[in-house]
Amino acid sequence: IKELAFESREKADRAAELIIANHS
Repeated sequence: IKELAFESREKADRAAELIIANHS
């Protein structure tokens, strides 16, 4: 379960980075 949560957080961070890069 911990690994799953960590993976979800990593995915969210990557998505946020993509959104920021796209927004610039």
